[in-house]
Amino acid sequence: EIRAFIGLLYISGALRVSNANLDELWSVKYGNGMVRATMSQQRFQFLALCLRFDSKLDRVIRKSLDKFAPFRELWDLFVNNCKKYYTPFENCTIDEQLVGYRGNCPFRIYMASKPDKYGIKIMMLNDSKTNYMLNAIPYVGKVEKDNNESVPGFYVRKLSEPIHGSYRNITMDNWFTSIPLAEQMLEQYKLTILGTLRKNKAEIPPSFINNKNGVGKSLFAFDRTKTLVSYTPKQNKFVLLLTTLHPASSINLMTGKPNVIHTYTEPKGGTDTFDQLCHSYTTSRKTRRWPLRIFFNILDASGINAMVLFSLKNPQWKENRSNNRKSFLKELGMVFIEPYLRERLEVPTLQKHLRQKISAILEIDPPERRAENTDLPKRVRCVFCVKGKDRKTNFACSACRKPYCMEHRAKLCCECENKDVN
Repeated sequence: EIRAFIGLLYISGALRVSNANLDELWSVKYGNGMVRATMSQQRFQFLALCLRFDSKLDRVIRKSLDKFAPFRELWDLFVNNCKKYYTPFENCTIDEQLVGYRGNCPFRIYMASKPDKYGIKIMMLNDSKTNYMLNAIPYVGKVEKDNNESVPGFYVRKLSEPIHGSYRNITMDNWFTSIPLAEQMLEQYKLTILGTLRKNKAEIPPSFINNKNGVGKSLFAFDRTKTLVSYTPKQNKFVLLLTTLHPASSINLMTGKPNVIHTYTEPKGGTDTFDQLCHSYTTSRKTRRWPLRIFFNILDASGINAMVLFSLKNPQWKENRSNNRKSFLKELGMVFIEPYLRERLEVPTLQKHLRQKISAILEIDPPERRAENTDLPKRVRCVFCVKGKDRKTNFACSACRKPYCMEHRAKLCCECENKDVN
């Protein structure tokens, strides 16, 4: 039933009706037949209301140690699976995602540059080529970092753990990039970095900050492993980039820009693109509980990661133009819903119109309902119920003729039933 609930969330996200009123979504006139056939509106609301991700017994103690404790266990399981089933390409991106949320949360923040403005910040490592989310850490304020380690350096070190020692490159923005971090990542973890640099760093030469060489001009500085680039795209504006990936200076003849800038521009949007994909077909519904909002975000991230894995495993799938993320999410939702629909189809008391609708969704013929044995002359007590219930029935077993109620009825196929009778 929980799988079916998740499947409905995926389908509503694919149809972009996640924020629709439930009365409208379940209405006969304007609603979706798939939704009504899967479960009732009251049951959907009940499951959403009762969904919890931890035990309340020791929550107070755990929350005093970790603000993210109400969701930590499920979060760690999800992130570990993301690491387990994917090997990234040569370029990765580290950036932040803002999960929109305006309710009560001890670590909710405000980011003016993000579309949602208010929400929960998640530091994220993505594959720059496929946008796959490889690792993520929620930002909950104070972190337990090593001595003389900056907070951005802590997140870069922790996020990049799955690719340590692989000589891959990480692209990041100026909040993360620093010269000590570049040296540490290359020497200790065998990773190169490429990122923009803030002009208030003490290691930057004054001539790079006061770049007056003219529009379109570049300055380069080198040491044993690092390269610093200052580029002036227009008057009174310059861009600083630090890299341990490019050991030499080179200018693109077509654009006149350093090749470092082109290398930075191509993979830098891995996390931003991932965030846009989460927004485009989101499963998120309005809620006042931040753990439930994080759960919706996990479903969105899982849908993106699942499509990346499926398309890499089946490259011919993307050759068909009709196969896109919307169609994938619909099929993914059906994978969750179909087993529950088949179980529901076996319920003898299911209404006829729902039975027909489920059969149409599953593309099968509706099962014929067998007539019960009602040849008892009068209603008698069920022999299997305790006397206190005093439950009367007209049904009798076709083999032993013992009266039984609906609670003690057994399901048999026609062959077994005939065998028992004989």
